[in-house]
Amino acid sequence: MGGGISSLSKGVIIGPPTHPEADVDYTFAQVSVDKPVVDWKGNCGNLSSAVGPFAVDEGLVGAADGEALVRIHQVNTQKIIHARFPVRDGRAEIRGDFAIAGVAGTGARIRLDFLSPGGSQCAGLLPTGHAVDVLDIPGFGPLRASLVDAANPAVFVDARDLGLTGAEGPDAIEARADLMALLDRIRRIGGVAMGLAATEGAVSLANPRVAPRRRADRGPYPRRQRAGPGGP
Repeated sequence: MGGGISSLSKGVIIGPPTHPEADVDYTFAQVSVDKPVVDWKGNCGNLSSAVGPFAVDEGLVGAADGEALVRIHQVNTQKIIHARFPVRDGRAEIRGDFAIAGVAGTGARIRLDFLSPGGSQCAGLLPTGHAVDVLDIPGFGPLRASLVDAANPAVFVDARDLGLTGAEGPDAIEARADLMALLDRIRRIGGVAMGLAATEGAVSLANPRVAPRRRADRGPYPRRQRAGPGGP
């Protein structure tokens, strides 16, 4: 926890399983950086990868040397995650040659399998029933978006529709107060359309996420449905 940014202000609580198909329970906490608020909805993929090795190292789950399998009950979303990773001398191995783009160095590979990830908080994988919706954004206009709930709810938009390339880093985005406000408005309106809250103000701190992506040029979009504060 700490660091002054949302990606570092998080907590993980590990305990005995309350699900018959799990070895441990994992509860995630998103901690606000500017107010005394903790959001208990949703999950963090990066921290999910730490649960299995932690459970083995702390003796919560026994594992022989070789590849371990730890079955995780993600309490917030009520989903099951399988974590696979190497164990050496009774502890999770940290050394290895596995590399992730954008991350310095190498380490032991941790594989996560999210079982049945659709509908972690919403009615299903596509909460509105459509692959593409059009959100009405006040002061901006109509915006095409894909509203998806797979492990976590997210609002995917074409970066070019926001005047972006899709390759901007966090610093470039956070330096623009107008863009940050627009992205927050988009995710809140998307959250209402997904059924996560009745009003924009009630949309949670952590979900849905918003993801401006560069869309490949593969012809026209599918048939679009309009979704706004009143739903699809």
